[in-house]
Amino acid sequence: MSSTYQRDAVYRWGKFEKCSNQSKDLRIAFKAKLKKDEAEAREMIANTFYKQNLGSDPSNSPTAGYIWDLKKIPGWEVEQNESDRSR
Repeated sequence: MSSTYQRDAVYRWGKFEKCSNQSKDLRIAFKAKLKKDEAEAREMIANTFYKQNLGSDPSNSPTAGYIWDLKKIPGWEVEQNESDRSR
């Protein structure tokens, strides 16, 4: 929703992002914040575009494959390619 995000969208996909999903999520977040029932608020957040499509699952990241490659096992250790191991 920022100018940086739009710049990145143009760089990655060649077009501007409409940001409608992000705008809806922002409105849901504001409404959830005002809820007195915590369970209802958590359910609202769980049904947002972000949680359903991105969330904390790195394989759903829009930058995976474009900017960085996913590791088989997350962590700080560097994975070696098969060609690197034979040297």
